[in-house]
Amino acid sequence: MRMTVRRTLLLLFATFLSATSFAQTVLPEGYSRADTVVVISVPQVNPALDGVDILVAMPPCVAVRQSSAIRSALDRQVESNRSRMFNGFRVRVFHDNSQSARERSSQIETAFMRAYPLLAVERSYSNQFFNVTVGAFRTRSEAEKLLRILASQFPQASIVKEKFKYPMLDSYGVYPEGGELDLTL
Repeated sequence: MRMTVRRTLLLLFATFLSATSFAQTVLPEGYSRADTVVVISVPQVNPALDGVDILVAMPPCVAVRQSSAIRSALDRQVESNRSRMFNGFRVRVFHDNSQSARERSSQIETAFMRAYPLLAVERSYSNQFFNVTVGAFRTRSEAEKLLRILASQFPQASIVKEKFKYPMLDSYGVYPEGGELDLTL
């Protein structure tokens, strides 16, 4: 009986020591701890680099050595997929068929392009309706983030499923900062 108590105390003490030594482990820069989980911060993407060739954007101190055959194969792959369509989502902020719909859709498109130049804006006409859609997202959850931001200014806004051409989808989550749109010209 006495040995069992000693073993239990020894086990508890060993568990305590291993837990405290784990808690005192020094983590590298950029890592943090939430309880017993190590969290890595995700680097932010620079939307200004959208559509820029990565080899051109690298600083001069970085030297990339690659075969010209690899570069030409990559260029051929990109070029052959230019007309390929991908499924995605946009936020429709305007959908109307009234007599003033053409002018109003043009005003909204111009205001969006002026206020948020990094956000894709598309104005279209189909089945007697003028539409203005903004953003270009691969997943619905990405589009929902933008919808929540724009909901106060556009209560009728909704998410629509659309097809995009190859380079169009890289919006990298560029959202407005919650500013008001000036919808007058």
